[in-house]
Amino acid sequence: MKKEIEKHIRSFVAEYQKREDIATVWGEPIVGFADAWHPYIQALRETISPSHVMPQEVLPDCRIIVAYYVPFTRELARTNLRADHLASPEWARTYEETNAMFGDLNQSLIDFLTSKGYHAAISSKAGTFDQVKLISDWSQRHIAYAAGLGTFGMNNMLITKKGCCG
Repeated sequence: MKKEIEKHIRSFVAEYQKREDIATVWGEPIVGFADAWHPYIQALRETISPSHVMPQEVLPDCRIIVAYYVPFTRELARTNLRADHLASPEWARTYEETNAMFGDLNQSLIDFLTSKGYHAAISSKAGTFDQVKLISDWSQRHIAYAAGLGTFGMNNMLITKKGCCG
């Protein structure tokens, strides 16, 4: 089933970027799986925040968490090498298109898993970020770390085999 999920995610991204209203080109996603009951996951309320959502609050019978990383291109990353330290227009567009794609991809993955007889859901906090505390109540990067997608660098960013720009 893991191979089918990986294929579904990779195919979805490849097809999505062909849409006429999408300017972004993404690299091939990497996919990982985390045990929802692993001690690292269960300690996220201590690691991140007491309000961090636990997998079993999203889906009571949750056993596995699917995590994916969609890399941006090196060319896109270079558009931010500007003296004014502002995000480039290309970066801003990619950020918006990527977040919109994630909503569609997550729903597609839920539909795919449901069609195979599995229960699937996404945390309502998955796309949120507290601008004051500078944390999320569903830490995508900590989940990705638990799923084996990368390690944390000195900058506290998740660094994957495909980089940290994604």
